[in-house]
Amino acid sequence: MAKQSGIEIQSTIENKIEEDTTAHSGAENSQIVQDSGVVELQNSNLSGIDSKKDNVSCEETDFGGVQKHKIKRLYRGGVREGVNEQSITNYMEKKGISPTFMRLFKSKRKGTVAVRVNVKTVDFERASDNDFWPKHVYAREWLSKPKWLNKNNSGD
Repeated sequence: MAKQSGIEIQSTIENKIEEDTTAHSGAENSQIVQDSGVVELQNSNLSGIDSKKDNVSCEETDFGGVQKHKIKRLYRGGVREGVNEQSITNYMEKKGISPTFMRLFKSKRKGTVAVRVNVKTVDFERASDNDFWPKHVYAREWLSKPKWLNKNNSGD
């Protein structure tokens, strides 16, 4: 194998990069930039991106994070049968609380449904107050079935 000088190696590298660039992305999109003996490929398709700019405004993109809110669950009983989730949501929002989740269940009490509502922890105390709800609707903390059975069996 014949020895090549540094200049010949540099020239060979430049030629190879130029061949690869032309074959894969078209000569009009890329150019070879040589600065102080370093060869790099610069793609003009990326001209709109500033690689030195670390922060991009959220207004320029719809990418962003979501703040997590702790929630608490409420059980509500005495809700008239036929009421739907949307009417309960509207009622709560008019009073300044937005539910994060809601589900209606059949109730053992004739003519009523049971409702599980999730609210942000900061809204829990206010939403737990029976005065928040219409007359004859009551609220308490939601208990999972095992906790509910345990509470009833222990006589609390």
